[in-house]
Amino acid sequence: MKKTIIIIFLILFFTSLFFVLNNDKFNVEYNFNNDVENSYTYSNFIKKEELVVINLWASWCKPCLEEIPLLNNLKKKYPTEINFISFSYDKDTLKAIEAHTKNNFSWEETSVVDYKYKKSLKDFFNDNKTIIIDELPRTIVLKNGKILKRFDGKVNLIEIIKFIDENK
Repeated sequence: MKKTIIIIFLILFFTSLFFVLNNDKFNVEYNFNNDVENSYTYSNFIKKEELVVINLWASWCKPCLEEIPLLNNLKKKYPTEINFISFSYDKDTLKAIEAHTKNNFSWEETSVVDYKYKKSLKDFFNDNKTIIIDELPRTIVLKNGKILKRFDGKVNLIEIIKFIDENK
């Protein structure tokens, strides 16, 4: 009987410890500012010399999910000339991963890797202004670390193609 109680206690203890230690990876948006330049998104995409299209979205945002096929078509038009990434505004990283997979995004989701930089990157994408949730989706075109254009709401394919072609 004592062994059973000890085993149950140890299982509960280690399970609780696991969730406490890993909770920040799944559900917490850090409130402190980390240096954007140290983030995966910045070093691998934002500072690139070629154009980068960043889609800001959330798994609970219906217009965000509706525009994925449009953006997939845009990526097919520019398969090598332009980098495409998405950055989820979901607080629950697991929901973002699930929605990204389920909705067949044809590009990388970087908020999962950059969870410690999420607040800093959001500030960068929005000129240090708080984004209004109704403004999602938002698509940003960058080059050399500078934001060239923001497209608020569902992207107009003709408008973004024209802009990309003028700025390649």
